[in-house]
Amino acid sequence: MKIGTYPLVLCGLIFLLSASAACRDVRAEAQQGNEKKVYALYHGFRRTREHDGDLGTWKQFFSTEKSATGQKTVNFNPDLLDADGRAQVASVNGGPIVGMQSELDLDYIEYKILLAKMAHIDGFLVDFGFPEYGNTVLLNAFMEQAEKYDFEIGVNWCDSWLVDKTWIQGYRPEITTRAARLEYFQISVQYLLDEVYSRKNAAVVQGHPLIFLFGGGPTADEMKNILAQEYRLPNDLGEPWYVRRIAPPGQYTSGRVSYSAPDSAAQPWLNIGVDVHSWIALRLRPRDGVHTAFDKYATTDDVMAYNEKFSALWKSGKKVHLNTAVVTPGFDNHGCAGWGAGTFTGIERDGGELYRRQWQFDLQNKDLLDVIFIASWSDFTEGHEIEPTVTHEYRELETTQKYAAQMKDLPYSEEERAYLRLPQRLFEARKKTARFEELGAPIFDCCAWLDETAEYISGGRYAAAEQTIAKAEQIFSALEQMEQVETIVVSTAQKNLTVSGTADDNENYSLGDGIALRIDENTAKYLRERVYDAVLKFSYVDDDNKNISVTAGSLRKKPALIGKTQGDFSVVAEITKDASGQRKAACVPLYRKNIALTHNGKSGSDFWIEGSGLVRDIQLVFHVRSLPRERMKNAFWVVAAAEDESTVTAEVIVAPDAPSQFVLFGCLLQEGRVISVKSCLTSELSEISTLSFQKEYAGQNAVLKLFAWDSFRGMVPCDSVCLISKSCFHTPFLK
Repeated sequence: MKIGTYPLVLCGLIFLLSASAACRDVRAEAQQGNEKKVYALYHGFRRTREHDGDLGTWKQFFSTEKSATGQKTVNFNPDLLDADGRAQVASVNGGPIVGMQSELDLDYIEYKILLAKMAHIDGFLVDFGFPEYGNTVLLNAFMEQAEKYDFEIGVNWCDSWLVDKTWIQGYRPEITTRAARLEYFQISVQYLLDEVYSRKNAAVVQGHPLIFLFGGGPTADEMKNILAQEYRLPNDLGEPWYVRRIAPPGQYTSGRVSYSAPDSAAQPWLNIGVDVHSWIALRLRPRDGVHTAFDKYATTDDVMAYNEKFSALWKSGKKVHLNTAVVTPGFDNHGCAGWGAGTFTGIERDGGELYRRQWQFDLQNKDLLDVIFIASWSDFTEGHEIEPTVTHEYRELETTQKYAAQMKDLPYSEEERAYLRLPQRLFEARKKTARFEELGAPIFDCCAWLDETAEYISGGRYAAAEQTIAKAEQIFSALEQMEQVETIVVSTAQKNLTVSGTADDNENYSLGDGIALRIDENTAKYLRERVYDAVLKFSYVDDDNKNISVTAGSLRKKPALIGKTQGDFSVVAEITKDASGQRKAACVPLYRKNIALTHNGKSGSDFWIEGSGLVRDIQLVFHVRSLPRERMKNAFWVVAAAEDESTVTAEVIVAPDAPSQFVLFGCLLQEGRVISVKSCLTSELSEISTLSFQKEYAGQNAVLKLFAWDSFRGMVPCDSVCLISKSCFHTPFLK
C-alpha cells in the first residue's frame, strides 16, 4: 500500500521498536524431536447469527426431570447477553475466552490452529459422520486453514451417526438397512482417503492415514469386512490405521471404585488389526453431599486408577501399530445433560491437577506410547475443552505446551509460555481491522502485518511476531482513542418507535398474534447511513417451555446449506423458555450487516416478535461509532530534525489552535515499506515534543514522513496541507 492511498494512525508518544536483527526467537530454528504425535479431538460444530445465520450447538435445551439434582432443564440461549455482555452459550466454563464465535470463521480457525501449534499439538481430529453430513463443512474449513500453517487434520469418525442411526436416510433415502449403511461406510472410507488424507497436511503416522473410531458403528466382525476391501491410497501412503474407542467397565462398591482390565473389550478389535484407546474414565460414584450437582461423578484418583488399569495393555505388547494414551482436563455435561440423557455426570478439574497428573503418568510410560490423544480441544458442551475459556483461561493449554514438549523431546522454556497469548492478540487485531475498515479508518499496512504475525507464530518466531503485531496494536489504540460514540435510544417513550400489537394499559404486549416494531424513518435513515452496535431489550415472564422468536427485515442472501441446516440472516433470536415463572430481562445483540432498517419485515416492520406470553419495556439501543470529521489547519510545525547512527528524531511544536483529539504521525520507511511508526495525540504534546525512531536496518538510508489525520482525504503528508514546511527536512536522512 502507498502512503496517501490509505491513512495511518499510531498512538503512544514514545514507542521504540526493537531492531529486527536483535530479536531472539524462542523457537526460530527447526526442531526435530522424536516421532511421537499429539492430537486433539475437535468437537463441533458451533455457529453464529452474524456469520452463518444460525447457532449450531452453542444453543441447547433438554429436560432433566429424571436427574436427582433437582435441576429440571438445561437451557442455554446464546441469542441473549448476560450482565457482562457475554452470550449465554452452552458451556459450563463460560465459553471461549475470545467470546462466542463461528467455527467457520477463518480468523477463529486460524486462532485455534496457531494456539495448538504453540502447545506442540500436531493436529486436530475433527468429528466426522459421513460425506453429506454438516460436520463435513467444518472439516473442509479446517483443512483450508491448516494447510497454510502446516498443521495436521484427520477425523474422529463418529461412526454411529452413519451405521447405528438412520440419519443418512435424510440425505440418501435409498439407504434403508444396516447392510446398506455398512456398504456406504466403505464409500465414506474412500471419500476420506480422497478428500482428507490426500492432502499434504493430513494426519499421517509412520506413512499411514490415522482414523479414530468413536464407536457405536460397525462391530468388530463388520469392521473386518470393511478392512478387507480394496481402496485407492493417496500419495504412496500405506493402508489406514484405525484406533477405536473402548470403555472398560467398572463398578462402585461401598465407597470404592474399581475398573476392569481392558483385554476383553480390546481383543476383538486387536484381532482384526484395529488399535484401541481408553477415552474418558466412566463416572461411577453416586451423587453425595459434596458433589450435589452430579448424578454420577469420578475423582482424580478414579481417573488415575482407570489409566493405570488401561496401561497394562500398553505393557502387554499387544498393540497392532500404535499405543494411544488419552488425557482429558475434566468432564461436566451440564451443557447438554448427556445430549438428552437427562442426567449429569462429571469429573472436576481439581484446579488443573487432574490434567497435569494424566500427562505426568503418560510421561512415565513415554517409551511405550506412540500417540497422545487430548479429549478434547473444543467440547465446551460437555466441559472437557482445553481451548482457553473465561473460567480457566490458559491453564490447560500451558500444561499441554509444557508436557507435550517433553513427550516429543522438544525444548521448553517459561519464555515460550509467555508468548501463548499471541494468537488471541492476532485474532482480536483481525476483528479490529474489519471494524475500523468499516468506519473508513486508516489501517495502512495492518493486514500485511497481521499476516506476517501469523506466519511468524506458525514458524515459532515469537519475538518477531510480538514486534510485528505491536505495530498494528498501536494503530488500533490510537483509533480507539479517537473514536466517538453516540448513543441513540429507540422506544415509544422517545417517540421514535411504533409498536403494533395487542397491549394492556401497562404496555404489556401479547405475543400470541405477534407484535411489529417500526423505527421512525428519520431515525432509521440516520442509522442506515452509519456504523453502529446495537441491542434489542425487553422483559418477559418465563411461564412455559415455548419459544420467543425475533426476526428482522434483512437484505442478506441466505447462507450456504450446511448438511440439512439452512441458516437465515433475518432471524435475530430464538429464545427458549423453561417455565421458571420468573420475569427475565432479554438483551439481544443486533448485527448491522443482517438488519436492513427499511421497514421490509413482516407487516412493514423493522422487527417482528412472536411466541407466547407477554413482553414489555421494549427498546432498542444503538451505539453509533465514528471518527472525528474536523479539518486540521496550521496545527503542527517541525522545528528541528536530526539523526545519528541508530536514531532519527523530529522536534514538533503544536499550535495553540490545534484540535485536542487529533494525531500527528511519523512514519519511517525503508525502500517504500513502513518499518516503524509513531504518533501522539495533540492533547499529549507539550510546547515542544519529540518523536523518536530507531533505525531498523543499520547502514541503509531511510525516509521519515510526517502525516496528519484528515478525515476528508485520509492520511496526507503534512507538507501537502501546509502544516509543516518542507524546509524542515534538512538532513540527508530526512526527505
